[in-house]
This record gives sequence, C-alpha cells and structure tokens, in this order.
Amino acid sequence: MAGIRKRCWENKSGKHFCYEINCVINGVQVRRSGFKTKQDAQDKLDEVTKEISTNIRLNELCNCYNNEHCKLHCKDSTITLYEGYSKNLKEIINKKAKEITKRDLDLLILNWKQEDLSNKSINNIIGYLRSVFAYGITNKWVSNNPAKEVKKLPKITREIKYLTSDEMKEFLDVIKTFPINKYLPLLVDLYSGMRISELLAIEWSDIDTENCTISVNKQYYKGRLSTTKTYKSTRKITVPDFIIEKLQELKSSQKVLSKIVFCSDSGGYISQDKFVLHWFKKAMRLIGKDDYNFHCLRHTYATYLLSNGVPLKFVQEQLGHSTPQTTLNVYNHIMPNVNFEAMNLLKKIQIEHKLNIVDFSNAETQL
Repeated sequence: MAGIRKRCWENKSGKHFCYEINCVINGVQVRRSGFKTKQDAQDKLDEVTKEISTNIRLNELCNCYNNEHCKLHCKDSTITLYEGYSKNLKEIINKKAKEITKRDLDLLILNWKQEDLSNKSINNIIGYLRSVFAYGITNKWVSNNPAKEVKKLPKITREIKYLTSDEMKEFLDVIKTFPINKYLPLLVDLYSGMRISELLAIEWSDIDTENCTISVNKQYYKGRLSTTKTYKSTRKITVPDFIIEKLQELKSSQKVLSKIVFCSDSGGYISQDKFVLHWFKKAMRLIGKDDYNFHCLRHTYATYLLSNGVPLKFVQEQLGHSTPQTTLNVYNHIMPNVNFEAMNLLKKIQIEHKLNIVDFSNAETQL
C-alpha cells in the first residue's frame, strides 16, 4: 500500500519487524513507525492524512493547485504567472489555510495599495486565491473561501501611451544606430504590433516572404516556450515588404545557425527583461519617453492604423484580439475622430445628392 512499508532489523535479542508510514501528504513529509500490523499503519495513515489536510498551509495549498489542477488545465505561461503571485502573499503564505480570514486579505490589499500595485493586479491575485481556496474546498482541505468575500476593486482605465508621428520618426532615427539584431526586433514590432513574448518566439519557418506575413503561433515568456496567450492570438500578421527584406538581411548576417529569428549570440532565446532594459529603454530614454513600456509599440501600431481609416476588423485580426469590440474598448480614445470623419462624410453625401430630410414629428396626424 502506498506510503506503508515493512521494516525489518536484527539485534542481540533477535530478528524484529514493524510497519512504517513514510510518505508525502500535500507537500508534508510524514513518517510514523512501530505499528505491529499493516492495518494498524493504514488506520494511522488515514488519521494523519485527515489531520494534515485540515491543517494545510496556504503555500502547500497553492502548490497543490498549481501542480495538480493547473498542470492539467492551464498554459505554462499561466502557471508561471500564478507562481509569481506567491511573492505578493508573503505575509500569509505560511499560515494555515483554514485560519485565513477576509480581514487578512483586506489588510494585504491595503499593503499592496501602499506598494502601488494596480487595482487590476490586485484583482487578479484575489481571483487566483478564490480558485485556490475553491480547489481546497473540493478536496475537503478547507471549508471556507475567504477570497470569495473580498469585493473587487474598481477598474481604473490607464492612459494608453503611444508615439505620435514625430516621435515615431525620432524613435526610428535612434534605433537605426543599434546593431541590426537589436534594431530589427524594435522595427518589426513597430510595424506588426506583436506582444514582446510573441516577437521573441518567432522562428524563420513562421515568415512567409512571398505573401509578406508572419505567423504568430507561440510565445516565449519567463524562460518558457508555450502556445499563444489565447486562441485568437494565433494569427498571421501582414507586414510591409521592406520588413521582410530587412529580416532576410538579418538572416544572412547571423553568425550562428538558429531556427529563432531574434536569437542570442549562442542561438538561443533572448531574455525579455534584458532586451527591454538594454535596448528598448535606451531608445525611449533618448527620445525623452522614459516612462513608456514596450507595449507602447503595440499601441502605436494600432492607433496609427485606426486613425488612418484602416477597418476595425483588420486591426483586430492583426492584434489577435478576440472580437472587434475588444479592440474598440482598448482604443476608443481615437474613435471620436473616426466618428467625426464619418459624420462629415454623411453630410457630404447629403449635399451631393441633395437629399430631402423628412420631418416625422407629425407623422401620426398626417396619417
């Protein structure tokens, strides 16, 4: 039986044996010895299992959820994200899960607010804890879900930062001074709107030189290669032909034969954090935009397309959003300009065709 073994030994008084419990329960090493029969050990194992399960600590509960449930149902990138949440739970991570209360979580949220953690990040962590405790309830390790009682913080819409046309020119002038293997990832992103995790995962087989497209079908995040963020994120992006030409230049200049387009000197994947810090941040500092993050290139790409009348459906597909409404929700800051242009167009049609405006206010009396 798992966790129980027969232990034998010999001394001056003769040969002896007993049954021993030796196993790991919910991350806790359990060892009990001295049982005369296997049934005695089994009875004690059931008792110990119940005792440890009801005294399971939050870190053990999180590990069970991450390593059991998430390994079956979540992507590697999601598991990595969840593992990172534990760093924000240090005040309660070693407490018994059954002893954690709503007040503990409220105090934790106050600390996070003082550390300038965004409302969105806080809501994500609390959502994760809801799932962890729900998993604990299903397995009868805990009986209450304190995270379920915590009210979500209001969503705060942050200002979307993107480069203006003049700033784009400045940015391009700066990155042209970089080595081609550092300059080109930034150029490609500006003309494709890819997420950085998608950009660094591109392989040469993903590039269609004839049709000028790049297939996005994976991402490289925190040292792990996995599928894209969502089903809709898997897509083909249309890029200008000069981008394809530049990529071919890069391929011919690479000293190491690698399947990865933007590879390190040894042919492996580039560290996302190092690339952003040493090259993207350097470029932004030189144009006076120190507070802009890498995602601003994606915002610049989308804003430029939409403000120049490119159909919303095309932009949605290029970005890999689930629906056009998602794109609209993110980039509604430029939609008033589009609406204004549409109204002007309608007025122009009215004038050109001398359409008569019918007044329906007295329609009933006329009928």
